[in-house]
Amino acid sequence: MKQYIYILGFLLLLSACEKEAPLSPSGLDDTPFLSEQIDMSKPLVAQWYNDYGIKICYDFNIDADFKFVMQQRLVANAWKLDTFKLFSADRIDYGLQMMDSLVLRYFIEPQAMFNGEKVEPYHNFIKDYFPKHLFIADSLATNFEDRSTPPGTIIGEPDNREAYQTYYSFRFNGFEPAFAFNYDRLNGLDSEAVEGILKYRNSMLYCFISILLTDKKAIDLLPVELFEPVEEYYNRSLDPMVEDGDAPVWDQYGMNMEYYMFIEPEWYINLGFVLTNSSPNRTGIYGNTTVFKTNMRLSNDLVFPGRERDIRNLLHLLIYETNAENLETYYTGQIIVERVRLFIKELYKMGIDVYEINPAARHFFTYDFDWE
Repeated sequence: MKQYIYILGFLLLLSACEKEAPLSPSGLDDTPFLSEQIDMSKPLVAQWYNDYGIKICYDFNIDADFKFVMQQRLVANAWKLDTFKLFSADRIDYGLQMMDSLVLRYFIEPQAMFNGEKVEPYHNFIKDYFPKHLFIADSLATNFEDRSTPPGTIIGEPDNREAYQTYYSFRFNGFEPAFAFNYDRLNGLDSEAVEGILKYRNSMLYCFISILLTDKKAIDLLPVELFEPVEEYYNRSLDPMVEDGDAPVWDQYGMNMEYYMFIEPEWYINLGFVLTNSSPNRTGIYGNTTVFKTNMRLSNDLVFPGRERDIRNLLHLLIYETNAENLETYYTGQIIVERVRLFIKELYKMGIDVYEINPAARHFFTYDFDWE
C-alpha cells in the first residue's frame, strides 16, 4: 500500500513541476529592491515621485536593481558593467542637479497652442511612457575587453564624437535607463567645458527619447501622416534605384569606380529622410564613414532605414544639427521639411521642448522656403 502512495506522491510532484512556468523578470514596478531607496529629502526626487510616481534612484545595486531585470539571464551575466555610485553628499547633489539641467528640464507641460496652431497635448505622457525608475550614478563603464558585452544598439547610433560620450553617460537594461554624471569628466571633456557638456547632454537625450519612442512605444502616438511619404522605402535596398537611374550619382574622381561613386545626399534627403553618418548603410544600423558628402558610397550596399530607425534619425537631426548653414543647404525640400515640422509638433505635444534643446530647429518654421 505504501508503495502505491509513494508512486502517487511522485506523480503529483512531477505534474506540479511540469505545470510551473519558467521564472523570468517582469520588469514591472514591484521589485523589492527599490521600495526604500529613494531619498525624499531631495527636492527633485520628491517632485518627480509626487507628481509622476517616478523614482530617481542614486543608491542602488547594479546587479539586483539594474542587471536583474534584463530580459535574458545570459545577457545579464555577459554584461560586464562597472558602476560607481555617487559617493558623497556633494556629488549626489551634483548628480541630481545635472540630471535636472541636462535631461529632465526639457520635459515640460505642453500648452494647447504651438506655433500659433491649436494642438491636443498628451498631458499624461510622463506617467504613461516614462520608466518607473531613473538610475543615476557617478560613472558607467563597460568592460570592452569582453567582446560579448552588448553596449546597446541605440547608443551607437549618434554621429562620431557624440557617440563616444554615450558609452560613459548612458545605459539601458531593456526596461529602465541609467545616467552617469561624473564631475571630473563633465568638466574636462575638452577645452571648452560648455561645449563638452552639450555633447554629453545630446547623447543622453537622444538615447533616452529614442527609448521612449521605440521601446516604450510612444511611437504609436505619432500620426500616420508622418510615415506615409516614406514608408514605401523602408528597409529597401537603394541599389535598384541606382541601376534604374533614379538616384543621381556623384563620381568623386571621374574614374567610374564604384568605391569612388556616391549617391548625392540632397536627393536622399529630398525623398523625406534624414542623412546621418551611420544611416543609411549596409545594415540600416551601423556605419563607419565620417564625411557627410561621401556617406552614401555605392559599394556599401545601402539600405533605407526601417520605421523606428527613421524616427530616431528625425530625432537625431533635431538634437545634433545646430549648424544653420547645413540646414539651409540640405534641409529645404518640401517633403522632409513638412515631416520634421510635424515631428516637432508631436514631440511638443508629448512635452518634449525641441526648441529649448536646439534653437536651430526653428529653421523648419522660420526659413523662407522656395516651393512651387
